[in-house]
Amino acid sequence: MEIRISRKAFLIEYLFIIFFLLMFVKIQQYFLLALAITIFLYTEIKRINVKYKITSENVIEERGIFNKKITEIKIKDISGIEIYQSFFDRTLNIGSIGISVLGLKDAIKFEKISNPKEIAKILKEGFKS
Repeated sequence: MEIRISRKAFLIEYLFIIFFLLMFVKIQQYFLLALAITIFLYTEIKRINVKYKITSENVIEERGIFNKKITEIKIKDISGIEIYQSFFDRTLNIGSIGISVLGLKDAIKFEKISNPKEIAKILKEGFKS
């Protein structure tokens, strides 16, 4: 299972993009178009920069587009799972999951993913068996 940061986590950025595009259409100022494109590219690069994978044996976090950092832990080594959700996150059904291994809290942190409770349930079932 492959997981990425949810687009819902960037709702504010997308609203700014829409606002700047509408303003560009209305007043024809090209810096507004450039600003909207810049915000969009920044948001999408930030979103695709992180990828999480859950296999039958491992949990893997990949960070980076050009320079890669890969963190991998065995599901059997997981000692705890914490779900972090703000009020805003709960209304959009997004959140973060901290995965702890013996002696290390938040060894991997799934940030701003959709359906964090379902993902946590899958992980808990994996490390209990």
